[in-house]
Amino acid sequence: MKCPMKHLLTLAVLSFLGTPAPASTLYVSPSGDDDNPGTEDRPIATLERARDHIRRIQATGGLPDGGITVVLRGGMYELSQPQGFTKQDSGADNAPIVYRAYEGESVKIGGGREVIGWKQVTDPAVLDRLHPSARDQVWLADLKDVGITDLQGINSARTYQSDPGLEVFFQDKPMTLARYPNSGYMHIVGVLDAAGKVQKGDLTAPDGKFVCDDPRPARWERETGVWLHGFWRRDWCDVRVPLGGVDSTASIIRLGLPAGQAFGLRSGQWFYAENVLAELDSPGEWYLDRDTAILHFWPPAPLPTGKVVVSVVRDVFRLNDVSHVVFRGLLVEAGRGSAFVV
Repeated sequence: MKCPMKHLLTLAVLSFLGTPAPASTLYVSPSGDDDNPGTEDRPIATLERARDHIRRIQATGGLPDGGITVVLRGGMYELSQPQGFTKQDSGADNAPIVYRAYEGESVKIGGGREVIGWKQVTDPAVLDRLHPSARDQVWLADLKDVGITDLQGINSARTYQSDPGLEVFFQDKPMTLARYPNSGYMHIVGVLDAAGKVQKGDLTAPDGKFVCDDPRPARWERETGVWLHGFWRRDWCDVRVPLGGVDSTASIIRLGLPAGQAFGLRSGQWFYAENVLAELDSPGEWYLDRDTAILHFWPPAPLPTGKVVVSVVRDVFRLNDVSHVVFRGLLVEAGRGSAFVV
């Protein structure tokens, strides 16, 4: 609540907020005010405040017959943290709580943050690493300047559940983490055994080393923060693993595994590399240097034609022990992880 200048106004506002509108409909709008009662002509501004209004209604007299509908007017609702709902936010059999879009209007719930302050690349060291076609096309921005400090990458890479962490969107579309090859895969020629000899077939590699059929990784000896996404042993099992190193003289790739951990590999299997600055060579690709928080991006259209948004909020809606609550007609976008975790 804003701090008023007069005590009389303070009492009026406190009294007003203490008795939420008893009506079965609450209105929310991006142009609203969280000090408003939630009527159609005086909507509140956030989902969080709508949830808290309903809590007060439940505490003072219980849910009205038929429940409560929270109507969101069209526009973007940018979140800075997940929207949490617990048992106290539940409806009932004859009184559900419904969060829905206003009829005919587009409602977006955004878990990202816009990136501004773009500059073209001028550092000779960076230009030297970029593909020649990209040198006058790539822009960069410091994510710290817009308050983004959580630069989470692949989140606990597990079979089937490779969570990419931070992502980039432009003109409401997901962009591509700079990768090689741009489509398709590289392949494993053979796997190094404990004696360092190349073997064919299915092998548990004690050092996670194998021979690649493509000479391109030789360009990555100076690259950091590279991940390899592959079907390493089985056609149905994909896992993301950090790149540990490249021996360019022998086309040997080493996976970045914890010390002492072996890894199952099979010759003929396929993989690709991502988050490689040297492979940022196509419109729509991006690369993040996590040591400096500098985002590099080749926009597929002029930057002024759209917003660049980076995902920030993880698991946008979190519901724990909640029942009789409905979300309808909402577009949830640009978050990390899942839109809803129930």
